[in-house]
Order: sequence, then C-alpha cells, then structure tokens
Amino acid sequence: MGIDKQSFSTQLGKNIAKHRQKLGLTQEQLAEKLDLGNEAVSRIERGVTTPSLMRLFDFAMVFHCKVNDLLIETQSPRKDDIEHIGLLLNQLSEDDRSFAIKQLEQLIDYLKSKS
Repeated sequence: MGIDKQSFSTQLGKNIAKHRQKLGLTQEQLAEKLDLGNEAVSRIERGVTTPSLMRLFDFAMVFHCKVNDLLIETQSPRKDDIEHIGLLLNQLSEDDRSFAIKQLEQLIDYLKSKS
C-alpha cells in the first residue's frame, strides 16, 4: 500500500521544479547554489534520481521552506482527504475516535477484498 518509489521520485522532482520556478531560478542557478552539476538537478526534477535526505535539507534551505513542505506536496492529491478525515476524527472523544478508526480499517479491508 502507499506510493511506489518511482511515483514518489517523479512527484518529488516536480515539487522541486515548482519551488525552483517560483523563485525564478534556472536549473543551472539552482545547481550552482547546491554545488551540483546541471544534469544532477535535471535528473532529480525528472524523477530519475531521488535526492538524499541531506540533499533535501539543502533544497529546503535554498527554497526557504521546510523539508516537510517538499514531501507533503508529494502527497498533495491525497492531502485534502487526509486532513478532512483528521478533522472528522478530532471531533470525537478518544473512545469514539478509536472505534471509528477500527471501523474505517474494516471498511478499507472489505473494499480492498472486493477489488
């Protein structure tokens, strides 16, 4: 379950490109700031390679954002759904929230078995 590595790398690369473009930087300018080659930035943005965690911190520093911002955007198609479910669950008492989560898990198991 979850996102596969290639989809993750591709979406992360798109997010990095989006942040770079938002700052008006070229790939060459970003590469220079990160002490990388132009091709390395291109490969990351295309999802051919995935940057290390330490490299993600470098990107975040250049983009003036948190590493988490780069990763959360990776999951953006689901982010609204996750936040919505979280808001619904937060309205419940601890016992009711626990019950609702168990019910949701059972529903998901049932729906997965139908596929």
